[in-house]
Formats: sequence, C-alpha cells, structure tokens
Amino acid sequence: MGVWTETKGCPQCGGTMYKTVETDEHGTPTNESQYVCSSPGCGHVE
Repeated sequence: MGVWTETKGCPQCGGTMYKTVETDEHGTPTNESQYVCSSPGCGHVE
C-alpha cells in the first residue's frame, strides 16, 4: 500500500513527465495515473 512516482522525458518539449503508481500490500500496482508533463506551457499527457 504505497505510492511512487515514475518519470520519463516528454516527446513534445523535452521536459519531464510524471505519473503516480499506487500499489497494494504485495507491491502489485493497483492504480496508475497518466504521464503529465511538468513543464510550464506544455501540459502534454500520455
């Protein structure tokens, strides 16, 4: 039952995209958000 953040490069602006992953007590992912770019003025989502 934890939450962690994954990152990757944004293909649109070269910035950093973030998503959160929630896990159950066994470490199995139970919910993931979409990747969202953190760069101002970009907002790319995948």
